[in-house]
Amino acid sequence: MQIKLATELPPIMDQYDDGGRLFLDVLGSAEIPEIVKTATDMSRAARYPADFALAANTSSGPVFKYPLLDPGNAVVSTVYFEKTAGYLPADVRAAAAARLVSALADYGLQPSQYLTDAMSAQVKTASVDDALRETFPRKSVSLITDVEEQLAQLSPRGKREAALLLKSASMRLPAAYAVYGETAFGSDFEMAIDARARLLPARQAEALLEMKKVAGVSPDELASALYEFDVDLHLTQYYGHIPDPYQAVFGTSLKKLAMASKQHVVVNDRNYSAQQIADFANTHADDLASSFGSELARELASSPVEVLGSLPDPHRHAIARMIDAG
Repeated sequence: MQIKLATELPPIMDQYDDGGRLFLDVLGSAEIPEIVKTATDMSRAARYPADFALAANTSSGPVFKYPLLDPGNAVVSTVYFEKTAGYLPADVRAAAAARLVSALADYGLQPSQYLTDAMSAQVKTASVDDALRETFPRKSVSLITDVEEQLAQLSPRGKREAALLLKSASMRLPAAYAVYGETAFGSDFEMAIDARARLLPARQAEALLEMKKVAGVSPDELASALYEFDVDLHLTQYYGHIPDPYQAVFGTSLKKLAMASKQHVVVNDRNYSAQQIADFANTHADDLASSFGSELARELASSPVEVLGSLPDPHRHAIARMIDAG
């Protein structure tokens, strides 16, 4: 949720304002925790309000502070919050503290006393209507275009939470976000896993492919596990090119696309037939392997349309140029 913040913030609020210097000063000679070393670098990542304890609009534009999308960022954000949250209005400080406490709990980490005290300054229980107003603060929340615009700003997990909230209030989801309100497994999971595997080194890809064998878990548990995997391997930057975890678990669009595109793939308004792609993969296997790995070369030869069609745009365009060059 983004709020309006009248107060101008100082230049240093979290670890991305000073490159982590304050955190290192607090650590002193202590070893940097492993979860911090492997945390996602949010300086280059897309910014979603749900991934930060504080997301606000100011007179200078939107600000996103205290990232909490993984354990490492949440831990460092806690350190900065204790040092800088005093610049925030009391209600904003309490709300941000509550989000940090919730995130730390999700990661199995103990919040500091400062966080707990800051959070207790604003405790409330929200009904569905209250939660809807917080998630979608515009007055015209019943307008489907308004909902769609605000859903677009949320992270995958935020989209899932908001979609279920909307459904509980008997509100219709925009077609583009209907997948986030589903409750049963879709048909795209294996293809979504394959799309990720093609972006990874062989050892990591093998570990990911094991997720196809997961049984006995709920769809939401599987989506959460896949999200953690994506965060650990920095795959969240490819969302939009690969299905996010909820699209992967609940979606059916990849299967429909594969069925509708069995004969060819369109790249830059040009058709590439299954036979054309397979012939190129077989005759230029070494070229493909040197650029994209031998596994992709083999998959392209055996399932040309499905594999080329599922690749991220830069890879798909590069292979199309290779095919054109002969």
